[in-house]
Amino acid sequence: MNTRLRTKLLAWAAAALTIVLLLGWWQGIDARTASFLSRPVDVIQDLGNWATSPDLRADIGVTLAEAIVGLIVAAIAAIVLAAILNTSRLLADVAEPFIAATNSIPKLALAPLFILVFGIGFNAKVNFVVVSVFFIPFYALFFALRTVDPTIRAHVRILGAGRLHLIRDLYIPAVIGSLTASMRSALAFALVTAVIAELIAATAGIGYQISSAGQNGQPARMLSGVLVIGILGFVLDRLLLLVERPFSRWRIAGRRTT
Repeated sequence: MNTRLRTKLLAWAAAALTIVLLLGWWQGIDARTASFLSRPVDVIQDLGNWATSPDLRADIGVTLAEAIVGLIVAAIAAIVLAAILNTSRLLADVAEPFIAATNSIPKLALAPLFILVFGIGFNAKVNFVVVSVFFIPFYALFFALRTVDPTIRAHVRILGAGRLHLIRDLYIPAVIGSLTASMRSALAFALVTAVIAELIAATAGIGYQISSAGQNGQPARMLSGVLVIGILGFVLDRLLLLVERPFSRWRIAGRRTT
């Protein structure tokens, strides 16, 4: 057994032991503490309800739809704006201070305004997700497009490439790696943002269930809801990682050949 494998096994063993010790301590807490912290057995049992209950599965679907639709709309808007701004250096320089100022606004503070304007339905949550995650893919795309070497662009044009060829053979390869990498961060943030909006005001979704459980004194449901969010985030991140991997190999291969 090599040193690297032994170190990895020791790390996994230490992590597993830590989890077991924490769960053992948690399970052994007194009844008074368990009334607001619950116990691992109760949380795990309630976690199964999210898979078996049609109503809870519907709430998972609502939150996923809000996060994914909002993320897709934000990514499209980011692509369009980044492409427009990179057509003119003057336009980019004029818009950059306004974009930076908008990005610095705490998005959570806007949640009550979105609820007031758009209501508490699906569209309000999607719009809030769009505004919250937009700048993650935008900045990745904006700076990726800016790093395209103008000399390479000029050479490609000299060889007779039109606008479509530039987009397909130069710009898309230049930004696809940055876009897929930024989407992993944006997806996690979109999921959290959707849940936060549901916690404030909603009639469905994981956040709504967590909020209702808090009001009704159901700590097991609250904690199982948090675990569901973590599980969904992990699964979606792994799926995006599979999408990103081919482009990561392309970028590594490109660096090796230069």
